[in-house]
Amino acid sequence: MWKYIAVGILVLPVSLLSQDKKPWVVKGQWQASLFGYSSDGIGHRREPLRYQLNFNPRLSKGNWDIPLELSLYNVGFDSDYQFARFGIHPTWKWGKIHAGHTNLKVSSFSLNGRTLLGTGLELTPGVLRFTVLWGQTATAANSPLTNRVQPNAFATEMLTVKLGVGNRNHFLDLIYLKGEDQAGTIDSSRLYLDQYPAENLVLAARTEHYFFKRKWFVGGEFAGSAYNWNQNSLALAEVTDDLPSIPNWLLDPTVATQLSTAMEAFVGFRNRKFNTKIQYQKIGAGFRSMGSYFFQDDLEKIDLSLGFRMLKNKLRVKTSAGFRQNNLSDDKSLKTVRSQGLLNLYFRPNAKWNFNGTYSNYQTEQTVKTLGSRDSLRTALVSSNLNIGAQYNRIGSKKYNHQFSLRGGMQTAADRYKLEGGMGETQNYLTSLNYRMQTPKKKLELRGGLEYFGLNSDFQESARYGGSVAGLFNLKKNKLQLGIGSRQIISDNQKSADAISIMPYVTAGWRANTWKNFTLRLQYNHQEIKNNASPSFNEWQFTARYNHRFKGKSKKSLPK
Repeated sequence: MWKYIAVGILVLPVSLLSQDKKPWVVKGQWQASLFGYSSDGIGHRREPLRYQLNFNPRLSKGNWDIPLELSLYNVGFDSDYQFARFGIHPTWKWGKIHAGHTNLKVSSFSLNGRTLLGTGLELTPGVLRFTVLWGQTATAANSPLTNRVQPNAFATEMLTVKLGVGNRNHFLDLIYLKGEDQAGTIDSSRLYLDQYPAENLVLAARTEHYFFKRKWFVGGEFAGSAYNWNQNSLALAEVTDDLPSIPNWLLDPTVATQLSTAMEAFVGFRNRKFNTKIQYQKIGAGFRSMGSYFFQDDLEKIDLSLGFRMLKNKLRVKTSAGFRQNNLSDDKSLKTVRSQGLLNLYFRPNAKWNFNGTYSNYQTEQTVKTLGSRDSLRTALVSSNLNIGAQYNRIGSKKYNHQFSLRGGMQTAADRYKLEGGMGETQNYLTSLNYRMQTPKKKLELRGGLEYFGLNSDFQESARYGGSVAGLFNLKKNKLQLGIGSRQIISDNQKSADAISIMPYVTAGWRANTWKNFTLRLQYNHQEIKNNASPSFNEWQFTARYNHRFKGKSKKSLPK
């Protein structure tokens, strides 16, 4: 049935477009990349040859806009893993069609950023808001191994329907999502013991409202999830009379079905000089949605953010704070509570100077909830991170542009329960100094830098330091670009071998015009291991990339 719907979705815009006699306008770009790799002294850490192709034209005609995307790449020419992505998304005044690979967000707890291969339709005529999307979110993976290192995976199909009323300022949406693993897509002899085809039903309602030229906003969402971990398990009606109050046409629960709910609410204000937002979320234990890649369930959290600008936008301040906890039903042996805070300052007094600094603090504490739990599993982590930086730009008498930047940072992490035994603290230090000089019209650019990273923990003390130099030359009226540089890093580790890494590289680029350009990059990596702890090795990498932009109209040739 869905195949016929997909054909109908694609035929509809073709019939509408045939009535428009205006010429097509086409623009976009295509890109071809080739990556090479070789090593000596160690095994290959990547495939020796890979490719990537991207084709992104965009057609427009009247109220129609039709972007198309095509991507092809592989891990290696000798690899079985190939990747192809295709999508076309025609858009007109109040509608949009999806065919191929599509990535959409319908709501926080239903379809949220999951890429699927299929068809879809979005319509917003007047106050009506309608979306339907159907396709495959995962393809079958039949591995010759039957372990969790390289597990098999079922093909998964999903249908999402959204029906709502409103506009961009005020709306209410009702959402239906049904996902199902296709049991016959994996050889049953290759499944591990607790792997079963699952299915999922999510019902959600979401509303958002914006007032006073969208400066004030408020909204929220409530969702219920039924996740059946095993489609082949017994129906719940065969085991007990205590059934959930869900219509049979929506869900026929089994003994492996887990019901859960999730909710969020937020309110905020924003303008050019000030913004703030407070958000609350509660996700019940076992909440799942096949429309999202990941959900952290059994979680309650509240977050507050605040930002403002002062001194004619020269000073910008951002701050946030949050609190979260799990074990909402008090049925687990441990309870985790976490609080966090962040402060960021950016100050630009004039065109030459700018300063920035960020401080963050995270505290995580676990408490024992049952007498049978091991107290040694408790943790009380406190982590803080401070980063500061300054940048100075100077234009000399000959219009040479000089830029100096200095950055420094420190991160500490400690477990209060382990500190009593003289353990549990880690400190990181990072600092860097960089310089860049540009000549008039950017014909020559020189760069240099120094960096240092130190680690001090209960188990290791180490440091990495070194520098980098680079030069960039623009020739032939900036059509030819040549670059050469190198990075040298010395690793000083007290508990393992020291090492010296030398990584020179050469780049070349040719830009024939604004439509065509070609780039070639060669990089060499030599790592010398001291104390004969392990052999030294060499690596070579190259990248070749061609990019072509185009633009034209139907009945007319493309520009030369």
